[in-house]
Amino acid sequence: MDIAKGWPLGSWIVCQKFLSNEKREDFCEILEIFSLFSCFYQVRQDFLYLKEESAYNMS
Repeated sequence: MDIAKGWPLGSWIVCQKFLSNEKREDFCEILEIFSLFSCFYQVRQDFLYLKEESAYNMS
């Protein structure tokens, strides 16, 4: 399960960092279905956020 499979970055991070192993599998399956619908929007949001973060950190 990795970002390269088209997962929204934010969803992938939530999956990896905040869920215990036994809950992660079920949640990720559900999340994968939802992420198919929200993928473009979420990736765009993550990109804009990362862009702002890097601009902030450079100043």
